[in-house]
Amino acid sequence: GSDNGSDNGGEARRKKKPVNSSRFRQHVNPLASRYQQPRVPSPSVDTSWLTSNLSSPSNPYHLDIGCAKGTFCLSMSPLNPSVNYLGLEIRDPVVEYALDRRNRRKLDNCHFVSCNANVDLERVLEGIDAVGGVLKTVTIQFPDPHFKEKHKKRRVVVPELVRLIGESMEKEEGLVYLASDVKEVLDEMREEFNNCDMFEDTVEGDGYLEENVNEVPTERELSVLKDDKPVWRASFRLRR
Repeated sequence: GSDNGSDNGGEARRKKKPVNSSRFRQHVNPLASRYQQPRVPSPSVDTSWLTSNLSSPSNPYHLDIGCAKGTFCLSMSPLNPSVNYLGLEIRDPVVEYALDRRNRRKLDNCHFVSCNANVDLERVLEGIDAVGGVLKTVTIQFPDPHFKEKHKKRRVVVPELVRLIGESMEKEEGLVYLASDVKEVLDEMREEFNNCDMFEDTVEGDGYLEENVNEVPTERELSVLKDDKPVWRASFRLRR
């Protein structure tokens, strides 16, 4: 067809196109006021964001913090149908894209929530508890490194986040898995978990996990390994 129609026609055509996943903004400032507003309702008000999106909301949960386009959760959920995979991502258009992918695959144990983990994690965890679920595993993989010194305060793993995970996680089998292709970022996340007396590092001393403990690597991990670059990994259990 010709593109000589009115501007409005062009606008309508553009709107109908599927989301182009390569054009998402890579970085946002989580400290901006728009990302500091709570996005997840208190469970005393509403748990339908879980109950209407998961067929068995009381099953155990895997939480993927900073899930990006959702590939990890979308790949893991068919392998473990009795686990609910919940991805948190700060960028709204990316969450819409992940939800569209989930819906096309007709997955009923996978959901994505648009929120800032440092603002909404407590309500997310309270929601899981309110529907009878338990937090079993957490992944924080390849978070935004926020390289500039002045941006480091934007990093996602802060003491409050670590404490909330520790207080909610299932005692016997709970596991937190961390990964980054930036050693400093992994080391800082690891330090936050080591500073919390609820967690113990699964690797003694200064070593790193050699292997990914998950059945599926993230898209980012695959691209890093393809470039022959290292991935730094650590994992934590709750102290018995």
